[in-house]
Amino acid sequence: QTQQNQRGDGLDDLSNRLDFVRGELQQYIDDAHELAFTDALTGAGNRSAYMDAIKYLNSQIDNTNPDFSLAVFDINGLKVANDTYGYAFGDLLIITAADVLKEAVGFENLFRIGGDEFVAVMEHTSKEEMNDILRKVDTKIAAKNAEIEDFKTKMQLAVSKGAATFTKQKDADVKSVFRRADNSMYDDKTVYYNIHDRRQEH
Repeated sequence: QTQQNQRGDGLDDLSNRLDFVRGELQQYIDDAHELAFTDALTGAGNRSAYMDAIKYLNSQIDNTNPDFSLAVFDINGLKVANDTYGYAFGDLLIITAADVLKEAVGFENLFRIGGDEFVAVMEHTSKEEMNDILRKVDTKIAAKNAEIEDFKTKMQLAVSKGAATFTKQKDADVKSVFRRADNSMYDDKTVYYNIHDRRQEH
């Protein structure tokens, strides 16, 4: 009886250890996945995560009529900021822009696809709702410029933006939606640089 109890206790102990190792391994896998798909500076999804989202949407386009919009955001004058005030200030611009965008579009929807460029992938979001989101971004950036001392004394945060909504008649794939959103963003950038010194353009 005692031997059986000891054997049972030993098996329970082994089972507990295996459960612990399994849990640790799963945590390691989850952490590795997060590192592989997360931009280290901003915490937004990185280019790999964005490509996965695009692959999913393209499969939806092939099989159904998905409901989504894309928004493209680009920080104005980042190169000038880095050259004039240093990379720490440039990083502050990037991180602050990311924080504003995550709040406006939702953490899980934002991807950093370049040094100064972000994309939001918004499912079930109409053109009118996207316009509201873009206005919200402007309001939040204005608040950051009024709040952060470095933005008052060195250079203000400015983000050009554009959006497009998937339309079955216009768009064969996500690239087509992105192109329209990107063109809209460059139109916005042109307006910005018509007002501001074009030497700030990156």
